[in-house]
Amino acid sequence: MEKIDSEFRFHSFECRLETFKNWPFTENCACTPKKLAEAGFVYSGSDQEPDLVICFVCRKELDGWTPDDDPWQEHVSHSGKCPFIKDKNPESLTCAGFLLLEKTRVSNIVTRYTQESNSLWNKGVSSLEELMGSKGKYKI
Repeated sequence: MEKIDSEFRFHSFECRLETFKNWPFTENCACTPKKLAEAGFVYSGSDQEPDLVICFVCRKELDGWTPDDDPWQEHVSHSGKCPFIKDKNPESLTCAGFLLLEKTRVSNIVTRYTQESNSLWNKGVSSLEELMGSKGKYKI
Protein backbone atom coordinates (compact mmCIF):
# COMPACT_ATOMS: atom_id res chain seq x y z
CA MET A 1 0.00 0.00 0.00
CA GLU A 2 2.29 2.65 -1.34
CA LYS A 3 -0.33 5.35 -0.73
CA ILE A 4 -0.09 4.83 3.04
CA ASP A 5 3.64 5.56 3.00
CA SER A 6 3.61 8.31 0.39
CA GLU A 7 0.86 10.30 2.09
CA PHE A 8 2.32 10.09 5.60
CA ARG A 9 4.09 13.36 4.83
CA PHE A 10 0.73 15.17 4.73
CA HIS A 11 0.75 15.31 8.51
CA SER A 12 2.96 18.32 7.79
CA PHE A 13 1.18 21.58 6.95
CA GLU A 14 4.02 22.55 4.60
CA CYS A 15 3.69 19.32 2.60
CA ARG A 16 -0.07 19.83 2.24
CA LEU A 17 0.47 23.43 1.16
CA GLU A 18 2.97 22.37 -1.54
CA THR A 19 0.21 20.43 -3.34
CA PHE A 20 -1.74 23.59 -4.19
CA LYS A 21 0.44 24.80 -7.07
CA ASN A 22 -2.51 24.79 -9.51
CA TRP A 23 -5.24 25.94 -7.15
CA PRO A 24 -7.64 28.34 -8.95
CA PHE A 25 -8.32 30.66 -5.98
CA THR A 26 -5.32 32.45 -4.50
CA GLU A 27 -6.23 36.03 -3.65
CA ASN A 28 -9.18 37.95 -2.19
CA CYS A 29 -10.98 34.79 -1.13
CA ALA A 30 -11.59 32.59 1.87
CA CYS A 31 -10.42 29.34 0.30
CA THR A 32 -6.75 30.09 -0.23
CA PRO A 33 -4.18 27.28 -0.41
CA LYS A 34 -2.96 28.22 3.08
CA LYS A 35 -6.43 27.95 4.62
CA LEU A 36 -7.18 24.70 2.79
CA ALA A 37 -3.91 23.15 3.95
CA GLU A 38 -4.59 24.33 7.52
CA ALA A 39 -7.96 22.55 7.35
CA GLY A 40 -6.25 19.25 6.42
CA PHE A 41 -6.81 19.29 2.67
CA VAL A 42 -4.43 18.44 -0.12
CA TYR A 43 -4.99 19.42 -3.72
CA SER A 44 -5.93 16.57 -6.05
CA GLY A 45 -7.48 18.50 -8.92
CA SER A 46 -7.30 17.79 -12.63
CA ASP A 47 -8.37 19.41 -15.88
CA GLN A 48 -11.88 18.01 -15.33
CA GLU A 49 -12.01 18.99 -11.65
CA PRO A 50 -9.64 21.93 -11.12
CA ASP A 51 -10.78 22.61 -7.55
CA LEU A 52 -10.85 19.07 -6.12
CA VAL A 53 -9.32 18.62 -2.67
CA ILE A 54 -9.19 15.66 -0.31
CA CYS A 55 -8.67 15.48 3.44
CA PHE A 56 -5.57 13.41 4.07
CA VAL A 57 -7.20 11.84 7.16
CA CYS A 58 -10.91 11.21 6.47
CA ARG A 59 -10.47 11.03 2.66
CA LYS A 60 -13.47 13.32 2.09
CA GLU A 61 -13.25 14.84 -1.39
CA LEU A 62 -14.72 18.29 -2.02
CA ASP A 63 -15.01 20.33 -5.19
CA GLY A 64 -17.23 23.11 -6.47
CA TRP A 65 -15.50 25.69 -4.28
CA THR A 66 -16.48 29.34 -4.46
CA PRO A 67 -14.19 32.17 -3.32
CA ASP A 68 -16.28 32.72 -0.17
CA ASP A 69 -16.18 29.10 1.05
CA ASP A 70 -14.41 28.64 4.37
CA PRO A 71 -12.31 25.42 4.34
CA TRP A 72 -12.80 24.66 8.05
CA GLN A 73 -16.56 25.15 7.85
CA GLU A 74 -16.80 23.03 4.69
CA HIS A 75 -14.73 20.27 6.29
CA VAL A 76 -16.94 20.27 9.39
CA SER A 77 -20.19 20.32 7.40
CA HIS A 78 -19.18 17.46 5.07
CA SER A 79 -17.15 15.30 7.47
CA GLY A 80 -17.88 16.40 11.02
CA LYS A 81 -16.43 13.25 12.57
CA CYS A 82 -12.98 13.69 11.02
CA PRO A 83 -10.44 13.64 13.85
CA PHE A 84 -8.33 16.26 12.09
CA ILE A 85 -10.98 18.93 12.58
CA LYS A 86 -11.51 18.07 16.24
CA ASP A 87 -8.28 19.93 17.09
CA LYS A 88 -7.89 23.22 15.24
CA ASN A 89 -4.17 23.22 15.98
CA PRO A 90 -2.90 19.86 14.72
CA GLU A 91 0.71 21.03 14.94
CA SER A 92 0.44 20.80 18.73
CA LEU A 93 -0.99 17.28 18.90
CA THR A 94 -0.09 14.97 21.72
CA CYS A 95 1.48 11.64 20.82
CA ALA A 96 -1.87 9.93 21.47
CA GLY A 97 -3.65 12.46 19.25
CA PHE A 98 -1.14 11.92 16.45
CA LEU A 99 -1.52 8.15 16.69
CA LEU A 100 -5.31 8.48 16.49
CA LEU A 101 -4.98 10.59 13.33
CA GLU A 102 -2.58 8.09 11.79
CA LYS A 103 -4.76 5.11 12.72
CA THR A 104 -7.80 6.80 11.16
CA ARG A 105 -5.86 7.87 8.06
CA VAL A 106 -4.54 4.36 7.39
CA SER A 107 -7.91 2.77 8.12
CA ASN A 108 -9.65 5.11 5.67
CA ILE A 109 -7.11 4.39 2.92
CA VAL A 110 -7.48 0.63 3.41
CA THR A 111 -11.29 0.89 3.49
CA ARG A 112 -11.40 2.89 0.26
CA TYR A 113 -8.93 0.52 -1.44
CA THR A 114 -11.04 -2.47 -0.36
CA GLN A 115 -14.25 -0.86 -1.64
CA GLU A 116 -12.64 -0.06 -4.99
CA SER A 117 -11.22 -3.60 -5.27
CA ASN A 118 -14.61 -5.13 -4.46
CA SER A 119 -16.28 -2.93 -7.05
CA LEU A 120 -13.78 -4.00 -9.71
CA TRP A 121 -14.23 -7.65 -8.70
CA ASN A 122 -18.02 -7.38 -8.95
CA LYS A 123 -17.77 -5.76 -12.40
CA GLY A 124 -15.48 -8.59 -13.50
CA VAL A 125 -17.91 -11.22 -12.22
CA SER A 126 -20.80 -9.51 -14.00
CA SER A 127 -18.85 -9.40 -17.24
CA LEU A 128 -17.96 -13.07 -16.89
CA GLU A 129 -21.58 -13.98 -16.25
CA GLU A 130 -22.62 -12.09 -19.38
CA LEU A 131 -19.99 -13.87 -21.44
CA MET A 132 -21.02 -17.30 -20.15
CA GLY A 133 -24.71 -16.70 -20.69
CA SER A 134 -27.62 -16.96 -18.36
CA LYS A 135 -27.54 -20.73 -17.85
CA GLY A 136 -26.37 -20.26 -14.29
CA LYS A 137 -24.09 -23.30 -14.47
CA TYR A 138 -20.38 -22.84 -14.71
CA LYS A 139 -17.62 -25.39 -15.09
CA ILE A 140 -14.23 -24.34 -13.88
